[in-house]
Amino acid sequence: MKILYAITLVLIGIYGFVNSWFLLENFNARKIEDSPEMLFSNSNDKFRIDTIKNKVIVLDYWTTNCGACFQKFPDFEKLYLKYKNNSNVFLYAVNIPVKRDTFGYAKKMIEKYKYEFPILYSDSDTIPKQLEFNRYPHMVILKNGKVRFNGYLNLNEKNVILYEMENEIEKLLNE
Repeated sequence: MKILYAITLVLIGIYGFVNSWFLLENFNARKIEDSPEMLFSNSNDKFRIDTIKNKVIVLDYWTTNCGACFQKFPDFEKLYLKYKNNSNVFLYAVNIPVKRDTFGYAKKMIEKYKYEFPILYSDSDTIPKQLEFNRYPHMVILKNGKVRFNGYLNLNEKNVILYEMENEIEKLLNE
């Protein structure tokens, strides 16, 4: 009985702590609010992402000094490959510049990994300020010009059953 009690405590500790962290991190993340203007550039053009209608748009915000962001990119790549042929879902990794960054530096840093997911670049940290976040990685999901999720989503965390990216995408696709 003591062994069963110890095992139960360990499982509660492992699953309870991590899931509690996700729950607290994403308190009020599922909102429906107007999106700020989101003007980004890719290698060639500038365009607004918040004006796209009838699509689920996943934005994975990252910075060049964010180690956790680069650790998540392989999982984001898998998710992108899963949805890349679905014309109703767009996934983008969005670089937010830090003080020492230049467009060329950020581009060179990410391109060496040869990911297939599209990369967008922001000129400033205006959007994170408007959406009230300053920690990275950070996920924002848009649909019809509305922010539908603004928080930290689970891409492939072990022992986490809350806030899974695929569930959030599927929920919005099925609306």
